[in-house]
Amino acid sequence: MLGKFIKNWVISSISIIVLNYIYHVPMLGSYYQIHLAAIGHKVGEMAVPRYGELTFSLILFALAFTVMIGMSKTKGQYIVNGILAGLATYGGFAFLSRGLFENWGTWTMWSDTFFGVVCGIIVGAILMIVNKKDLEAGTTM
Repeated sequence: MLGKFIKNWVISSISIIVLNYIYHVPMLGSYYQIHLAAIGHKVGEMAVPRYGELTFSLILFALAFTVMIGMSKTKGQYIVNGILAGLATYGGFAFLSRGLFENWGTWTMWSDTFFGVVCGIIVGAILMIVNKKDLEAGTTM
């Protein structure tokens, strides 16, 4: 059981890191450069993440996803629990950031929350496919 949990955590971590890169660099990179420059870590004039802390936080998000999605026994639960994991992690982070940082805009807050929902659906679907045998047997991770 521990091996299955670790496998799902690794899959969730990789999925979340890749999805974050796609969303925050090619899709919205220019937006984040402009709007987070006032609060972000800078190298010269560029807002640049602290990649160690960023990666670690995404691995922690993946832990939450793995635990929450791991309770699923039906296809629908994989998706619903993925959405809840996305709201709890990304939504919690986005609303907290809006509450703490003057320059964390409302659009950014809702965008990151929406991304958490999308990320939850995708990771839920991936784990549903990976754990197909458990799903068919009606067991959890």
